[in-house]
Amino acid sequence: MVHSYGISYSPQCKKQRRKAMQKTYAAVHAHTDQGDYAMVVTLTESENALSAFDAISGIEHANIYTTKKRAQMVVDMWNECFKRNGISIWNN
Repeated sequence: MVHSYGISYSPQCKKQRRKAMQKTYAAVHAHTDQGDYAMVVTLTESENALSAFDAISGIEHANIYTTKKRAQMVVDMWNECFKRNGISIWNN
């Protein structure tokens, strides 16, 4: 396949590029002065995870999952625990 740039990619190269763009998901817990919260962060395999996590102020934990559904389940559980314990950012 030839792109408008005149670069030709072999089928094997295209397959490797697709694979490099596969996503992983992180359930992230962060602590701020206002409370704790959790969220899902989407990462590609070619992305620098440390840089992505450095952008999150107060990060405490980051667990990596292969599916967004599983990461979201963990985030929902953490946020529910934060609410029950009165430390959720949304309680204040």
